[in-house]
Amino acid sequence: MGDNNQHQHSQNRIFAALTLPRLSTATGSLLTSLLLIEISKTFGTTLGVTNQIKTANSVLAIIAALLMGIISIRYNHKSLLLLGISLGVLSTLGCIVAPSFLTLAIAYSSGGLASGIIFPMSTSLLGEYIIPKNRSKILGWMIASMAVLYLVGPPIMNYIGDWRQAYLYFALPLVVLSMVFCYFILPASAPKSENGDMWAGIKGVFSNKSAVTSLAAYGLSMGVWSLVISLFASFYRQQINLSLDTVTIVTSGLSLFYMVGALLASKVISRFGSKRTVYTSLFLVGIGTMVLFFLPDFYVNLVLLLTMSLIAGIMVASCQNLSLEQLPDLRGPMMSMQSVFSNIGAASSLGFSGYLLIEYGWGTMGAIVGVFGLVASFLVYSFVHD
Repeated sequence: MGDNNQHQHSQNRIFAALTLPRLSTATGSLLTSLLLIEISKTFGTTLGVTNQIKTANSVLAIIAALLMGIISIRYNHKSLLLLGISLGVLSTLGCIVAPSFLTLAIAYSSGGLASGIIFPMSTSLLGEYIIPKNRSKILGWMIASMAVLYLVGPPIMNYIGDWRQAYLYFALPLVVLSMVFCYFILPASAPKSENGDMWAGIKGVFSNKSAVTSLAAYGLSMGVWSLVISLFASFYRQQINLSLDTVTIVTSGLSLFYMVGALLASKVISRFGSKRTVYTSLFLVGIGTMVLFFLPDFYVNLVLLLTMSLIAGIMVASCQNLSLEQLPDLRGPMMSMQSVFSNIGAASSLGFSGYLLIEYGWGTMGAIVGVFGLVASFLVYSFVHD
């Protein structure tokens, strides 16, 4: 019994140390989603232009994740994770003191370097530290914790009011705390061979059709869902004329449903299998996105949005679990490539949706981007193995 309790305590500490860095990368996205209009007013930029800092963030995340796919074969994963957190600290400080929109864009987008390192390395370390039968459950809790941030973060940020102070009093303490937890709590990760072929991981991933297809589908899914979570608040404030206080409450509800979905994912996977769970949830989120931005009635729209959030929690957890188990011997490169595809999907979606929003409006934007979810569902159904 003592050994079981000690093992559980160890797993809980590892869970916390791997989750906090992931949370720290999400604070900037949450803050800009909620206070994008206020940031635009600060620098006198349009909403569409201001939103492009997220695109730049995703581009740098792609570059960082590509590098991780190469060097994670040779370098210690814990050390790489600490490097990513350090970059996150610098990015947050840069956003706090940014005197112009250009410097804000540079500081915010450099946070993409941090997330491009943190996400693949934290997921790889999960595979390294946690036994197989517990991985989907712990992964679900990690994703659910991201939803907790979206549950408690908006009220705090709304209370703080000013976006710079929200960075200072909310984002900065979280990223510093994540560094402390990672350094002192995580055990040393497995040493890497200094003589290994640094390109072996990338070659191994791209030579496996099922693995590559699962990555492509995940990228498409993140493109669809990133559109929803990035722009729904602005849609509610501009098109349905909701106040910031009301949108804050909606954001918290959205996070709660997403968290429940992530926690349910392991049970759904156990019953239906990873592949079926993935392609079904991808299809439903895609259909929901196609309809969402056409609905002007707040209550009808809200019901659809909350339902989509529940399904999205299942979708993200099941997609990550499916990718994690594709190539057990190449988890570092595989998770790095997952981050690459995720950020390519997000960057492409946000850039493309910004153009569609300017040229054609909210409804057409959602309808076109939502189709990508259906494409992802078809790819998983046709080419990915459990």
